[in-house]
Amino acid sequence: MSEEDKEHQPIQTVEAYENLGVDYLLIFSAKSILDNDEECTLERLVFECFTRFPKKFGLSRYPQWPDSTRVYRSWRRCRLDNRWLTGSPQEGFKLTAKGKEVALAVAEKLNDPSLINKQPRATSKTRGKEEAVIRYLRKSNAFRRWLQNPTSFVISESEIRSLLNATLETPQDVLRKNLAYYQDNAKLVGDSHILAFLDACQKQHDNILRGR
Repeated sequence: MSEEDKEHQPIQTVEAYENLGVDYLLIFSAKSILDNDEECTLERLVFECFTRFPKKFGLSRYPQWPDSTRVYRSWRRCRLDNRWLTGSPQEGFKLTAKGKEVALAVAEKLNDPSLINKQPRATSKTRGKEEAVIRYLRKSNAFRRWLQNPTSFVISESEIRSLLNATLETPQDVLRKNLAYYQDNAKLVGDSHILAFLDACQKQHDNILRGR
């Protein structure tokens, strides 16, 4: 199994979550996104739910693909019926106080320490720069395409150079330094999705980004 494949393995085993309803798992996924200082959009929520709980959020006939309809119905129940969520697909979602309690209860059932007694991360000028880099990458069209379908993601050389704030004349050693800078920031912030995205870009343009 490649490192890229490991990056997308579900965090919990099927046995750990098979008896939990999809609404509970969706709230857990939403809190995971928000606790990572990310915007909880519908697209991001579909990806998180399917990545963590593929047996619950995969299509029945095509389990390798996420069932976005199931996520859509679930967030509506969580917002309208359960009052665990606020927001919309257009503006993003936030958890209510009750939603946070539910998410923590699910974390305890899953024995997931990442959401139990989670303390706010310290902020600093350095941290602000790191997170600005991550926000820049997350807003890129390339990352959004990768997020939709990592297996069929393709990025051109001109696009990767633009992503790295470079031109066609920029030397390869500068490209590699810029890529390493992005990777270091993603590691410091703990953003595994950006790391996997950058790894996918690097593999596609190995000749210019690894100096071979």
